[in-house]
Amino acid sequence: MGDNGNGDDENIAYPLAEVYRHTMLRGAGLGSLAATVFGAPFLLYRGARGVLLFKRLGKVSLFGTGAGASGIAVKTYLRLQDQSDIQVWDRAYRLRHNEKQVRVDLWTYGGLAVGGLAGSLLAVPRVMAAIYGASIGCGFSFLAGMANNLPKK
Repeated sequence: MGDNGNGDDENIAYPLAEVYRHTMLRGAGLGSLAATVFGAPFLLYRGARGVLLFKRLGKVSLFGTGAGASGIAVKTYLRLQDQSDIQVWDRAYRLRHNEKQVRVDLWTYGGLAVGGLAGSLLAVPRVMAAIYGASIGCGFSFLAGMANNLPKK
């Protein structure tokens, strides 16, 4: 956000990668949130509780994360297909310097980290539990980041 101090604030080495990173992170968060919110009641109805609920909800959320990220990647590809390099660079520049966009991205990264840590501490096998926790955390932190950007009254 703002000048990075070395005077090359407009130097974005890989603008296309920056646009994809941002849009896929948004898609992953939205997919994870949707899968978790709609999957949890169904799993509770089916009798999943405790660690079993966490593992099954983690699988559902991981599927939602992957579906959201890959779906938005296709959408981004189709949207950027007819744009010039300057237009892609401009989009990357605006994403990088929009404070609210950056804030939601940071919230989502934080949720991935906290969810992964919590999952690895709560369930076994640790690696898959960390992935499930990160996936669940991705959706809820995406929601928290969006809520944090609401206008203050």
